[in-house]
Amino acid sequence: MAIPIPSNEEVRAGLDQRSEACYRAAGEGDHMIMEVHSFLRYCHTNLATKAVLTHLEQLLEARKLSVEGRIVSDNFDYLDLPEDEEERVALYLLLLTNLGKEHKTYDAIQLIDRGRHTSFEDMNEYFLERVLDPLCEYILGEIRTANRFLYLLCRYKRNCEWFARDELRQAFQSNSARGEAVLNTAFRRWLFDQGIDYPFSEPSSPHGQADVVLPSGDSAIPIEVKVYDGKDRDVAHVKQGLH
Repeated sequence: MAIPIPSNEEVRAGLDQRSEACYRAAGEGDHMIMEVHSFLRYCHTNLATKAVLTHLEQLLEARKLSVEGRIVSDNFDYLDLPEDEEERVALYLLLLTNLGKEHKTYDAIQLIDRGRHTSFEDMNEYFLERVLDPLCEYILGEIRTANRFLYLLCRYKRNCEWFARDELRQAFQSNSARGEAVLNTAFRRWLFDQGIDYPFSEPSSPHGQADVVLPSGDSAIPIEVKVYDGKDRDVAHVKQGLH
């Protein structure tokens, strides 16, 4: 039986379709803005892309990022973009979200173009290349990373069901007082065998301790290990590990 591996091809096709519509409308300002907002609506209604955009929006709030705060006045006002990729992409999202909104005191397209082009269509296309395209690539990269770890978890589940059930049950029953710790160690050993070099155990954080933490670039993916037996360790017990 095949392991169900979520694919990002449908998401890529959806992003490509809507970004291409933005480029086709580059010669018509109001039409392009409408297509950009259509692109963002798609991202907010698709579960996979919505999670990425929500993360970027939370980042904007947590780090108090704003377009106005990054504007540098010169012959042409321009945007002083952060070196941090996530902050930079979060600002791109903000530029797209506010595109065409009358209450904004800046011209997003001019901030990016900086007088490079005289043609209105060329300016719009340059804006899309510099702002929309990096956002699309970031979204797809985040989805690929999430799919990789989901795939590993699906494989581990199947490995336990097919090959390690009796061994894990015996290890748990022989030391039930530390049962979750025993299963935690087995899980991390398997992750290491699958190429995860540092599956950390119970590192501290401002939010407490996660049972397993997988490094993922500059961030990390926390995993909580809980035993469910339908008795003492029931749904309420499992919920203790969720925030």
